Order: sequence, then C-alpha cells, then structure tokens
Amino acid sequence: MTNKAHPSIIGAVALAAALPAATQGALVSHYTLDDTSSGIAVDSVNGNNAVWQNGTNTNLANVAGQIGGAADLTDAGGAAANNFFQLNLPQLVGANGISISLWINNRNQTSSGYNGIFMTRTFNGATNNSWGLAIENNGNERFDARVNGPGIDSADGLLTDDGNWKHLTLVWDGVAQTATQYINGVETATGASIAGPIAGPDSGPWYIGYDDCCGNTRDFDGAIDDIMVFDNALSAAEVDGIYQAGIVPEPSTSLLGLLSGLFLLRRRR
Repeated sequence: MTNKAHPSIIGAVALAAALPAATQGALVSHYTLDDTSSGIAVDSVNGNNAVWQNGTNTNLANVAGQIGGAADLTDAGGAAANNFFQLNLPQLVGANGISISLWINNRNQTSSGYNGIFMTRTFNGATNNSWGLAIENNGNERFDARVNGPGIDSADGLLTDDGNWKHLTLVWDGVAQTATQYINGVETATGASIAGPIAGPDSGPWYIGYDDCCGNTRDFDGAIDDIMVFDNALSAAEVDGIYQAGIVPEPSTSLLGLLSGLFLLRRRR
C-alpha cells in the first residue's frame, strides 16, 4: 500500500511554489506529474514545462503516485521511440550548487544497461558531459548519479524492481566541490566534483525518463513522481526532510518547520 503525504504537506509545497521568485528561495522547478494526459508536465515554479516527445501520450499514462498522481513511462518501440519528456532549465546557469529530488517506482529496465531518469548532456558550456540521475541495470540495479561527466554509484541492488517507491536525490555543491547521492533520505555515495558556477549559455535540454546517448535506447521504464530542482546544494537534513514529507501520514511540527525553512529561503546567489 502506498503511503501518501498529508494534505498540509502538499499544501506547504504548493504554497512555496506559488510564491514570487524573489522569495521563493532555491526551488527552481517543481513537476508534480499529477496529470500529464495532455503530454505536458507542468512546472509550477518558473514555467519550464516539459513536453512528451512520443506524440501526445503514446507509452505515457497517469497512475497513483507517492504524492498524488505520477507519470508512468513505458519503454517500448525500440531505438528513437522518444518515450520521454524534454525541458530546459535556464535558471541553473550561474548556480554554485544544484539539487534534484524525485520519486521512482521502476520496473526492470530491458532496453539498455543504463537508463536516464532526469538527465542532460548539454549543460555547463559543453556537450556530452552528463548531469543527473539514472538507473544502471547490471542485473542488480543501482543508482548512478552524474555531475559534468563522472558518476558516483550506489551499492548494487538498491533500485531493484520490487514494486516500491524510492526517493532519489542528487546534490552537487560547487563550493565544496562534491557530489552526493541519497536513496530514501540516506546518503549512498559521495565523491569529489567540479567547482561552480554553472557556465552558460546552454541550459539543456534536460530529459525526464531518458539519457541522450548511445543509440537512443536509454528510455526509463517505470513511474516517476514529484520532481524538484533547486539551484543550491541541499543539506543532508533537508534531503531527509523532503523524503519524510512524502511518507509520513501526519507531519510533525518540526518537519513542517524544516520544510518552511527549506522552501522560503532567499536565493543564496
């Protein structure tokens, strides 16, 4: 049985997303993916809407998510089937940190040994320097997180096809020059990384459910929910707070305080 966030948690997130950019803090884009029947994943923060690339909704469905609804992406049709959303994130140019938070309920990946969840290869003033989150299918699925090309991997088996929702986060800190990944609020890998800030002019395209490489076969198979992109490096406590907000039926006062502080911070750059 899927746990759902309490309505007051959802309301807190929605309120933060509706605030003017000057007070919105580090939240750049928020894709709830509650309804993608029109082939559009709406960004409620800056209007960086994501467009489904395989017709209006071929191989795309809405299902029950971890929080409200979710987008279910079916990997079918072979190479260049275009089973993914495409978007740009211009607000990330100039950032000294990036954090990406999302939920997945993945099936076994069959099209490739590497399938993009939320990725780009046209970013930071270069091409083919992958950024984002992917699932690596080596027969014992793991979380692969990439910053400017190099990746960090979780232990094998942490993204197994088990029918459960999993919360994934990638945090790049361009000041500390580190990249860190988390599964269900727990750090699963970290490593040295590049310094900021992000160079322009390119801000994507980014893809939900795809990695733009190697024969066009890297479509993700499974459900994705509640993607949030930040233009700073979240702390471990903030990452865990987002995870807890998606699973607890009754939020505590301290959790609501953490979320309020997280979403209402003024921009740090």
